[in-house]
Amino acid sequence: MISTIYAWFARIGERGDHALGGLGIWPCLTRGLLKVQDGSMTASIEGPGESSPFVPCRPAVADIPAPTRSPSPGLSPEPDSFKPACRRILVVDDNIDAARSLAKILTLLHGQNVEVAHDGPSALETAEAFRPQIVLLDIGLPGMSGHEVAEQLRRRPWFEGGLLVAVTGWGQEKDRATSRAAGFDHHLVKPVNQATLQNLLDGNLGPDH
Repeated sequence: MISTIYAWFARIGERGDHALGGLGIWPCLTRGLLKVQDGSMTASIEGPGESSPFVPCRPAVADIPAPTRSPSPGLSPEPDSFKPACRRILVVDDNIDAARSLAKILTLLHGQNVEVAHDGPSALETAEAFRPQIVLLDIGLPGMSGHEVAEQLRRRPWFEGGLLVAVTGWGQEKDRATSRAAGFDHHLVKPVNQATLQNLLDGNLGPDH
């Protein structure tokens, strides 16, 4: 399991499809922040009941080379050229910890502008004010399902061309088909790993998600 403990909410052993917990977001978040600084983190696990040290490693500031690139002829270097594109993202999940954790990862690791809602009506209200470009939407919401929220968002003129992504514990083919019918562009099963999230933000997520 040592190679998988950096996934969100990683757990060793069996777990239910809807379970969250385990190691939470912190191994994933910490290693991601270290990678931004050309650092790394290692972990060792001696066995059940034993302590598991996590060791961060970051190079000294003097050892980190400054990024260089050749500017195009006639153009001045853009100071923000190394920053990722910042989008408005709405995260909707009735699990408050899961929603906040995902929002922190999107904000701290990916530089995104994120708002959070925890039920259908508040999601629609927040969306009207925030006008998100991407909505990461849980399906099993109280009172109003994620499918209903998705259908209403698709009727909003300002959301035309917006990216609608189901982030749910339900991953059978019938669940994916229902999501497509409701207007979702992608259907991701929790917990979503960093590679999938990065591909989503880069626009490289395949049609099978």
